[in-house]
Amino acid sequence: MIQSIICFGRGQRDACLDFLKTISAHIRYPLKVYYDSLVESKIPRSVWMSYVQGFQAWGAGEIIDGVYVEFDAVSGNQLPFFHIVDAFLGLDPYLNEENRFRYIPLSQRELSASLRKHSFRDKAKLAGDFEIETEMEKILKQIRVFLLHCPTRIDTDDIFFRFLE
Repeated sequence: MIQSIICFGRGQRDACLDFLKTISAHIRYPLKVYYDSLVESKIPRSVWMSYVQGFQAWGAGEIIDGVYVEFDAVSGNQLPFFHIVDAFLGLDPYLNEENRFRYIPLSQRELSASLRKHSFRDKAKLAGDFEIETEMEKILKQIRVFLLHCPTRIDTDDIFFRFLE
């Protein structure tokens, strides 16, 4: 992702396009691992909810301004993969600022902010670069297709559907 950003910024369109094609090809692997592995028959929901989902689902909380606020079980929302892809594509964060601060480590927030700042999807679209725009849309489409299939495999409360809008 970073190499494509650098190439786009330097005007190295063909190299940028090659990196985008590589991203599009490789993004399937983590999605496939998740889709094939994180199913009830391989990982019971009790294990998923207790360990994989994250501390936010444990009924934990913290005192904010003198009031105990329980974490709202944001589930997979804290996974770096989705934050990074979102940011790279220039999508708005799906967690509000308070929840990002509460659930996402600082270094992950900073990486996402930097990728979002340097996202070039809208610039390519405005410049009329159909090929770059198409490759970035392929990446987004893979995420959307993945999320469309998630509700059949996990509880809809466990996934974020912002991409489907």
